[in-house]
Amino acid sequence: MPRVSPVIILPYSISDTSPEYSGPGLAEPEDPDPHIRNGAFILAKSIDVAANGAGPPRHKARPRAAALERDLANRLSRAEGQLRGLGRMIGDGAYCIDVLQQISAARRALDKIALILVRDHLETCVADAIAERGGRAKITELIGALDRFLN
Repeated sequence: MPRVSPVIILPYSISDTSPEYSGPGLAEPEDPDPHIRNGAFILAKSIDVAANGAGPPRHKARPRAAALERDLANRLSRAEGQLRGLGRMIGDGAYCIDVLQQISAARRALDKIALILVRDHLETCVADAIAERGGRAKITELIGALDRFLN
């Protein structure tokens, strides 16, 4: 299975010494990334992450159904489009409340993807582990993942 290159969006902030902003707490990055686009840092790099945060990529023992793969890919494409749209909104000086509303929509889209993945994990990985009497470790792993996701 090919490695995935995730796109991580980090907020770009205006320097507190900037004439356009006089509020406290925001500082411009010391070494601006060349991938800054429309008010967002876009950091894309290949990473190999396992449940503990490092290590080689892991793969499902039982592949996802083709329909589920397509559904997830479509949902991710829409979420990516929403994030790109947010960058354009920031760059175009869109009204703050409109930007916040779009951020909320993007979060909901990503949360739905996460819920679908949790359901798939429970129905396949955890169910298989329980059938093989290794369920405790999978349940502990899932609890840790949900804790990180929800916090």
